[in-house]
Amino acid sequence: VDIHGNFYTQDVTSTVLNIAPSLDSIAISPNTGVVTASTLLCQATYTDGDAEVLNIDYSWKNINTGADLGSGDTLTLSPYNTSPQDPISCQAIVEDQGGERASAATTVEVENQLPEASWSEITPSQGYVDDAFSAYGFATDADNDAVTLTYRWYVNNSLYAVGTDTIGPGFSRGTKIVLEVTPNDGYDDGVALESSPLFVRNSKPGSAQVALAPLQPVETQDDLVCKITKGAADADGDVIDYTFQWYVDGTVWTGATSNTAYLGDTIPGSETRGWEIWRCEATPTDGSATGNATLSNTVEIRIICDPELGPNLTTQGIDFSCIGESGFLMGSTSSEVGRDTDEDLHPVGLNQDFFISKHEITQLQFETVLGYNPSQWTACGGDCPVEGVHWHQAAAFANELSFQQGEEQCYSCAGSGEDVVCDVVVEPYVCTGYRLPTEAEWEYAARADASHAFWTSNGGGSLNSGNEENCSTAAMLSDGTLMVDLMWFCANHPTNSNPRTSPVGSLSANGFLLHDMHGNVMEWTHDWYQANLGNSAVLNPSGPATGSQKVVKGGYWFSLPEELRAASRRPFHEYYQASTSGIIGFRIAKTYIDD
Repeated sequence: VDIHGNFYTQDVTSTVLNIAPSLDSIAISPNTGVVTASTLLCQATYTDGDAEVLNIDYSWKNINTGADLGSGDTLTLSPYNTSPQDPISCQAIVEDQGGERASAATTVEVENQLPEASWSEITPSQGYVDDAFSAYGFATDADNDAVTLTYRWYVNNSLYAVGTDTIGPGFSRGTKIVLEVTPNDGYDDGVALESSPLFVRNSKPGSAQVALAPLQPVETQDDLVCKITKGAADADGDVIDYTFQWYVDGTVWTGATSNTAYLGDTIPGSETRGWEIWRCEATPTDGSATGNATLSNTVEIRIICDPELGPNLTTQGIDFSCIGESGFLMGSTSSEVGRDTDEDLHPVGLNQDFFISKHEITQLQFETVLGYNPSQWTACGGDCPVEGVHWHQAAAFANELSFQQGEEQCYSCAGSGEDVVCDVVVEPYVCTGYRLPTEAEWEYAARADASHAFWTSNGGGSLNSGNEENCSTAAMLSDGTLMVDLMWFCANHPTNSNPRTSPVGSLSANGFLLHDMHGNVMEWTHDWYQANLGNSAVLNPSGPATGSQKVVKGGYWFSLPEELRAASRRPFHEYYQASTSGIIGFRIAKTYIDD
């Protein structure tokens, strides 16, 4: 418009520009103490110059792994998507209605949670000197990290070992042991956890090895000793003593004991009886603790086999001596006066006790068992030795006696009287019935533990040189014993033509209480004859399996001195009777088994 009031108009157009929003700040809370289980809140402040309504978005990311963790202003962490020391980013983007944006980001770092030890234990919990000790521990980690455990051992309050899960053995009694378990999750150590203290206890002794001796004790004679053959070990080095328990026939023994090496380790022989079964038990002790008891072997008490002490055996009026198992030199030395060539000297073992009749079988005894008397010298009477019998008749007598007494029969016999024939069906050392003695049994019984040609009360005697055929009543053995005091032979047999034998037991017995082992009548033995016995040792000999002649021992009423020696042996046909001269009889034996 001018001064004159004239108007001029013109249209002008102008565009209003959008002002971009501004993101002023961004923060994550909490921003410290963040762990893998934390919940995070992301908050941003923003403005817009146009005062528009703005849209804001949040996104979360694990910077280390590059993994997107989610959106929104809130995020709950997990050990499955985060680890200690991971930076966690929150990004905020604000946008106005015109599409203009602004963004900002911030991070927090996930902190490590320390592992926690929950178990620290030493096993065994009651340890001994000879024990090794093992460590056991357990720990958890909230971050789900792999946890390793470090073991520290303290002995008597001082560090002893680090990093090993086992220590010992060898700690002395009373030692204090503590285990410390420290967990580590790969980032940091957790708090160490100590075990309860363990104190090394007294070690109980180990077991001993025990043996009961002797293995074959004789009743009333042999003490039973419970021997410690290997002592109980004691890890503490303590002196070990033992207590003993005894059992007889399975029952605890409450009777007397005595002492050999330890208190109560012995049962006096006087307390034992035949066929009892004994056993001992030894328990070690160190004065504080006892070890495990150990049982010994069992032993059975044997009935003594001794000529004087028994056992006694009498049957059908026949008395027996019991001869214990033993060994001796059978035969004669090359220097023995009167020896013959078939008397080879050799060691013999007899490992089975046996009974042998104290006297030669008498006419009365023979007739009582078999019902007849084959003797030539019947006028001598029933107490005189039966003679005029062949080997089979002697065996038949023993067999019939076994039958009558209910014993095992050692022979199989057929026929009767002089016509009887007997065969051995059970070997002599095994058969428990009545039988003829083997040659070895006979000779050992005759010697009665003497090594000379004759047993004497002086310990034994032999023939003096030049007396091999001396039939004088003054004939004397090397030890001064008169021969006529011990035997019937050519010097002192009855001078009448009938009888020529003498009643059994008229002269002195030998050391095994056996009469007439030399003289009166010769005696059949079990064995077939063999001329060469050899010089090798033999156990339980019983002669060849077959033959035609049997061994006869002992000499008879008209024998020369050299024929009376214990080693002297003569072969006679098995059916030889000498019924017109009456020179061969017998005595019987029986294997003794004490069960």
